[in-house]
Amino acid sequence: MYEQGQQDSAIQYLDKATSKLQLTAVERWSLLNTKTAYFLKYKKRPDSALKYADSLIKVVTNKPDLLNQYISALFVRGDVLMESGLYDDAYVRAGKIAKSSSKCYLLSSKLAMLRYRQGSYRQSIPYFKKGFQEILVCIDTTRFEQAFVLPQSLLNTLGLCFEKLNQPDSAIFYYQKAIRFIEEREKMFPKRKQFALMAKGVIYGNMATVLIQKGEFQQAEQFLLKSIYINSKKDFEIGDAQTAKIKLIMLYNNSGQNSKAAQLIKEMEEASPLG
Repeated sequence: MYEQGQQDSAIQYLDKATSKLQLTAVERWSLLNTKTAYFLKYKKRPDSALKYADSLIKVVTNKPDLLNQYISALFVRGDVLMESGLYDDAYVRAGKIAKSSSKCYLLSSKLAMLRYRQGSYRQSIPYFKKGFQEILVCIDTTRFEQAFVLPQSLLNTLGLCFEKLNQPDSAIFYYQKAIRFIEEREKMFPKRKQFALMAKGVIYGNMATVLIQKGEFQQAEQFLLKSIYINSKKDFEIGDAQTAKIKLIMLYNNSGQNSKAAQLIKEMEEASPLG
């Protein structure tokens, strides 16, 4: 139920089903882990997620037989703090302990994103590359988040790193690699076609930004139009489509296509009237 997008119903069901049960430490850890992810990724409430993450750690602290759960809990806390723009040594502590474990924790991708959000784009690149390779080795290919969402996100963010470092050719290489990855992996998850299409739409918009930097306006226009067409649909990434429209207006203005810019501005105003 939770994996199928019915998050609210799933959490309510879990609360009701476990309210009168005497849970083991592992069962309570699993429940708290699910709730942390729910508040962080679905409800976008990192303050609530952090409370559950702290409880998650307490449940398995000083339990040698639950070392893997303890390491995972530290990683979860690091994820929550990073989403809040805060950083502590959770990842570092987890990484040190994880070295003694055979389980794969995908530490490199977490450290990569940490450095990216701190603005250390050049330093994050080797971690993103290593993280992508770790995922290919460690993932559960039946889980959509691990086998699809995270890997394509790493490739896309690698492209963003090179874009921010003014290396457009390298940025395009990774954007194209991300698109190829999506097209290869989406066949594994036929019920998640919408997400795959939205992800491609976002990357098309990123590609356009780099092409504009290179002065390749005609090709950039085509990618922006594709991005807008995809993510303007209901229940798609509307915010990303709006960003793509603004990029396209700027492209039209800068390339002397003022009538096209004016028309697109008019369409945006009509779609979102001030009154």
